[in-house]
Amino acid sequence: NGSVFGAVLNNVQNFTLSPTNSFTGAGHSGGIPLSISGTNVTVDNWNTLGVAGGNSGIAVGPRKLHPFANGIQPSTGVTITNNTVLGPSHGVFLDQVKSVTISGNTLTGASSNGNALYAENVPADSVYSITNNTLANPVGTGLRIGNVQNSGTNPGLQLTLENNTINGSVFGAVLNNVQNFTLS
Repeated sequence: NGSVFGAVLNNVQNFTLSPTNSFTGAGHSGGIPLSISGTNVTVDNWNTLGVAGGNSGIAVGPRKLHPFANGIQPSTGVTITNNTVLGPSHGVFLDQVKSVTISGNTLTGASSNGNALYAENVPADSVYSITNNTLANPVGTGLRIGNVQNSGTNPGLQLTLENNTINGSVFGAVLNNVQNFTLS
């Protein structure tokens, strides 16, 4: 409660965040209540409230490996379901995430530069499924995807967008620097 960072979990594997954890009030002053990276990571039925001024409610980034093991690798097999995030600049922020399922969430961003759901530096040959979410940002963007890398003949990003509600946002969805994009 009241900390800049609630939990920072790097390079975890086969991990599920329990809904019994509470990060209410964490993430103020540009912080993040939950920052996570890894493989086969699930954040389910989790609520973060009261993080106005925070950077992101849930941030998923690259796995930082041991300094002698090739630096960083994208997070993979990420599942974000049935969560409520209210108040930070970005509800969910993805950076260098290769495969993700985001479903059944209520995500609200709170700043003019914020996004309810924001993905950037998307690795080549990535697969994203974004379904059954409510995305809102009264002064920013509901869904923003940018800087998708290209792998040649394969799509840079295979994206499924189904049954999402984007409301109260200046821009519903913005796709920047997306190459070989497939929308199904």
